[in-house]
Amino acid sequence: SSDTDCSDDYTHPQAPAKRSYLRADLARHVLIHTGERPFKCPVCGKGFRQKGDLTSHVRTHTGEKPFECEVCGKSFSQGSSLNIHMRTHTSERPYECPVCRKGFKLKCSLTKHRRVQHQACGLCDAHFTDETGLKKHLGNKPYGCSECGERFLYKSKLQSHVYLHTGESPFKCPVCHKGFREKSHLAQHERTHTEERGHACSFCGKSFKQKGNLQQHMKTHTEDKPHVCPVCGKAFKHRISFRDHLKRAHPDCPVCERRFTDKESLTAHLSSHGDHAPRLFPNRSQPDHAREDARGSSAVQLPRV
Repeated sequence: SSDTDCSDDYTHPQAPAKRSYLRADLARHVLIHTGERPFKCPVCGKGFRQKGDLTSHVRTHTGEKPFECEVCGKSFSQGSSLNIHMRTHTSERPYECPVCRKGFKLKCSLTKHRRVQHQACGLCDAHFTDETGLKKHLGNKPYGCSECGERFLYKSKLQSHVYLHTGESPFKCPVCHKGFREKSHLAQHERTHTEERGHACSFCGKSFKQKGNLQQHMKTHTEDKPHVCPVCGKAFKHRISFRDHLKRAHPDCPVCERRFTDKESLTAHLSSHGDHAPRLFPNRSQPDHAREDARGSSAVQLPRV
């Protein structure tokens, strides 16, 4: 075949995988190995391996910008620059961050994003969204407690931990002087002095300073608690918990089985049983409380449990 036949395949003599090139491509490729730059700029003398690169370079001297945007009319010296510019008129973002999946119109923007936003591991190609992720990846907890050996990612966390050993609470509330080991805990506490109870329960109207406390309280209304104490209104999920509450909080009389709202009322009531009282109080001749007629005590009619 003739020397100008570009359909012939040639194998690069130094290619280990015997990569094939068309004759014209092979001639350009060999220049990579030889370092030869035969196409010289007539203005500044800079050399190029390919004639097309020289043509683009010469436009930096002449100011020629033959590639015009059909949308806004802006012109460019290189076709590749026009292609990049066209993305400003479309939603195309071909360069996607493999860490957070954010898209970018320019490759350089992606490179900058990864360098600034994502921490890179120096041992492998892994990237992380923040410094904490990188430290966890490396298993690195550089700050160790000299007292117990526990290690931490951050120096501030180590300092807070050390206060557990020393008993210090250096962050003091200026209002009530209560101390805290961490500044964030103090800030949360200080709001209890300044904030109004702006979080109200839609069921009972009770108000709370912090939304989290309201959410915890709401569970007492929304959770299934069918066993309600008729004395204090406290509700329980399980009957056994309800029975235990009645026995501890609202004791009954062992003589007449009447139930009372508290132990003091029961003690006062026992005096009405006369001779039975000493057996209930073996160390005393009678209860300390003044005798009170059962009808005047805090007795309530409750079911037996």
